[in-house]
Amino acid sequence: MENPLHHFEIHPIFHMTLMGFDISINIDSFQEIEESIVLDYLEFISENSNYFYTKNPICKYHPDSIDIKFKNIVQFESVLTMGLCKDIIDIFDSNAIQKAREIYLRKYCPRNFIISKHESCFGQYLYYYSALYKCK
Repeated sequence: MENPLHHFEIHPIFHMTLMGFDISINIDSFQEIEESIVLDYLEFISENSNYFYTKNPICKYHPDSIDIKFKNIVQFESVLTMGLCKDIIDIFDSNAIQKAREIYLRKYCPRNFIISKHESCFGQYLYYYSALYKCK
């Protein structure tokens, strides 16, 4: 029986930078990472990838807006320091969502990349957005 993993090779990261990537993908994690680390990722992508796909929240929202009550406000405050899109908006306000999308598209665009395609995600989750960027 043929090994289904025969198409995959594991290389140290420094070898991968020499080879380059067709596409880099980030889904649902940049909002949980310190800003300086996200910026490092974007710089790595700009230097080593041809395309970048991202699907992440475009903002922060207050838990009260969806009936979540915190027992420890420190947890909420720590969330506000992560990622690149830190503005707290009303996720039910279409004008605020549109402005946050524009900021998101600008902030998550790697250096020397342009937007190839972008769209909303998951109907009811209007505060998530997808974007595909391509190297110039």
